Amino acid sequence: MNCDGFDVNALTPMLRQYYELKEQAGDAVLFFRMGDFYELFGRDAETVAPILQLVLTSRERGDKNKIAFCGVPHHSAKNYYLKLLKKGFKIAIADQVSDPAESKGLVERKIVARYSPGCVDELDALELDVPNYILAVHQKPSQSQWSVLLADISTAELRLGELSNLDEVVELVKKHQPKEVWTRQFFFAPLQSSLKDYMGHQSLLFSALSESMLRDEAGQKSVLQSVFSSELKQISKIGGGRELLAAVLTQLAHLGFSTTRFLGVQALQPSGTMELSENVVRDLEVFETQMRRERRGSLSSVIDQTMSAMGSRMLRQQLIAPLLNLEEIELRHEFVSAVAGMGKTTLLDLRQMLQGLPDVRRLLTRVMTGKVSAEELWQLGWACQKIARFVRQLSTFEELKDHSYLVQMQTLSDCFEKIGRLIDQALGLDQQVDRERQSVFRIGFDKKLDDIVFQLTSGQDLIDGYVENERQKTGIGSLKARKHKTFGMLLDVTKTHAKKVPDYFIRRQTMVNGERFSTQELDRLCVQWDSAQQLCAERQTELFQDLVTQISREYESASAAAAHFGLIDMLVSFGWLSLNEKWVRPKLSRSGNLNLKLSRHPVVEKFIGKHNFTPNDISLKADCKNMLITGPNMAGKSTVMRQVALTALLSQIGCFVPASQAELPVFDNIFTRVGASDNLIGGQSTFMVEMSEAAHILRTATSKSLVVLDEIGRGTSTQDGLAIASAIFAALVETVGSYTMFATHYHELVAFTSKFPNVQIFQTLVTEKNQQIHFSHRLIPGASGNSYGIEVAKLAGIPELVIEEAKKYLHVTHDFANAIHATDFESIEILEDPSEMRPLEQSFDFGLTTSEGLQPRLRDVAERLELIKIHKTTPLQALMILNDLKNLLGTDVQQSEFNFHPGPHA
Repeated sequence: MNCDGFDVNALTPMLRQYYELKEQAGDAVLFFRMGDFYELFGRDAETVAPILQLVLTSRERGDKNKIAFCGVPHHSAKNYYLKLLKKGFKIAIADQVSDPAESKGLVERKIVARYSPGCVDELDALELDVPNYILAVHQKPSQSQWSVLLADISTAELRLGELSNLDEVVELVKKHQPKEVWTRQFFFAPLQSSLKDYMGHQSLLFSALSESMLRDEAGQKSVLQSVFSSELKQISKIGGGRELLAAVLTQLAHLGFSTTRFLGVQALQPSGTMELSENVVRDLEVFETQMRRERRGSLSSVIDQTMSAMGSRMLRQQLIAPLLNLEEIELRHEFVSAVAGMGKTTLLDLRQMLQGLPDVRRLLTRVMTGKVSAEELWQLGWACQKIARFVRQLSTFEELKDHSYLVQMQTLSDCFEKIGRLIDQALGLDQQVDRERQSVFRIGFDKKLDDIVFQLTSGQDLIDGYVENERQKTGIGSLKARKHKTFGMLLDVTKTHAKKVPDYFIRRQTMVNGERFSTQELDRLCVQWDSAQQLCAERQTELFQDLVTQISREYESASAAAAHFGLIDMLVSFGWLSLNEKWVRPKLSRSGNLNLKLSRHPVVEKFIGKHNFTPNDISLKADCKNMLITGPNMAGKSTVMRQVALTALLSQIGCFVPASQAELPVFDNIFTRVGASDNLIGGQSTFMVEMSEAAHILRTATSKSLVVLDEIGRGTSTQDGLAIASAIFAALVETVGSYTMFATHYHELVAFTSKFPNVQIFQTLVTEKNQQIHFSHRLIPGASGNSYGIEVAKLAGIPELVIEEAKKYLHVTHDFANAIHATDFESIEILEDPSEMRPLEQSFDFGLTTSEGLQPRLRDVAERLELIKIHKTTPLQALMILNDLKNLLGTDVQQSEFNFHPGPHA
């Protein structure tokens, strides 16, 4: 037994009990109930005390057995362990399971609950707008494919699928951001190694799946049949899917989580949806910004105007998996158009009906698992009534009443009406649950309970009357009755009135400031009152369980209704967004054309203001759908391309788009490579990451895909980068045939693309006046002749001295670049045999003509060349030396007399 290094024989019985339970808890922090407190000991106490801001002290005396401990009140323990859960800890709760008053010796304690960041259904511990996923992963040693399962126990969501390799598993983790990963023990190392960069900024727990269940076919079949009423045929299509699902369900049950909540298994990737890669989600900053990894500044932070947790999670799901079916997208657009047609005032009133709506989906799960409290049940009833009224109000609008989404919602919301009615009849939804009341049930709901409550109230009145009578009778004005754990109700008498105590008072307890007494009459009244309390508790438990059972019968239909309501809430929020931001309904193009008038970036515009943002027109025709964009940094190339990609994404989730007019095809996928990043932990440079992502695009994109590439080829030499950029662009234009937006600083690409008739050349306009540049952020036809790098550096605050030096170097490198472009490289022969090398004067024909003054200058050049240590010369120094030698030869020689002719082996 692990006792934090202490001698187990030297510990008290209570501490030995603690460490026995700690052994069962494993790596979880153990909250150990002791009377009115939960206490933590040893390493657990030392670890969590600073996090929870608790005073750390010690339990035993002496240096040898000095055990650290800290504690929290039992009534507020939940607040403390929820805080630990959010920081990635596992929690185990050990409670007293025997009555301390009746226990002889040590009170019996057991672990009654286990929690971890992915295994928690307490609403206070969950983020409203984000699924709380566990990712389970399984690969048979004999197979190359991986079966994966996403499970959210708070919403009873199970998503099963198959991936081809470890890289796809890593991408899935980054895209869905699970709280835990469950896999076989020996897969921990490779998975953790592949996820090092991700785990550097995200907490991620690893737990081992049961090897015995993964190998037990009969056990797997038994588990699946016990949880699901019918055979799940789709499981058999996933290699290792049956084993993985059974192992996860078994582990959840072992941890104390009821599996009756699960109704079925969905596909990992919903059918008819686009499978966006994690790179695209990252590059387009869909959920968080790239630089600071903050939600503020992301697309979701701007467009999430939903009124419920169900709607917010639905939006997140849609942003990861946009629709592919044109008719389904148009159906959503029709709904949003009808909602927007209501006008702001009407829509505002409608949305306010959902103000403060509880999380119905997660509350239903708690009902099904029997963990729901009376207060949560009240919230569920209140929410069901609100949603039912909201749906009825929506159906009064002529444009919406026959829409298939609303018709389906009306049918499903019948169960909400029923649930709301059941809870209202029992608890009364016209007032909040009063924890101080003797009964949580409405008066008149159950006659038997009403009678017991009357007895309870009468008993309390009798006790109060008895105490008042004794107060008058004895003359002890401060006489009060207090509840005691062991002796029941006792009378408090202060020392001041000690002489007034009558003989029939029976002394039970002596206090510092007085004494406590009982009487035969008080004991009799207390027995009656305690009996009534017990009867009241038993009857309420019976009624409550019956109510939960009735609601549970509606669980399946109510879960479907909650999911569909999430879609309705999302679409209504799109209508509200379009009205406020002046977004328009996109026309879905069957011909394949893309036309955007006054297109804007939804996030940038929000942060800098509509008046400061420059909208642009973008047009890609089915027969001319490639765009090459040149222009300096800061001029808006990336913004224009990203806003087109975001516009396509918004359209395909059913939202209106930021433009004055919009025509869009339905893309089968969106691919991006925007911004510089590296993977140092994985041993990949920025250039390697860039090439890997470009390779994925070239392998995966189709003629119906939208591809956005920004500055491909920057991470290597100019020559290599230009060659790679040219080849990639040519492949996208000629082979892939995708809709391509390609931004570059390689101006040479403008001439290169002239051979492609289906490429448009555009630039971001920059104006220059009095040596100052101005970025207009306007996209216009034509090519930019300058990247204005030095001017941008100046704007960024580079010192003036450095700027002036850069301008000098610019002239040198410009002359050198011209010389390179002027060279006929095809005429240069490659020297196969080093023995064929000849002296410098034999290898080059300098073409000396008439000027006798040239000879001394050539000797000077030769002497200078002899002094140069080439192996220690940087490229920039070499350019400067070349410029000096050129000046040394003189203008006349440079222009006509000194002609460079490479010899046959130069």
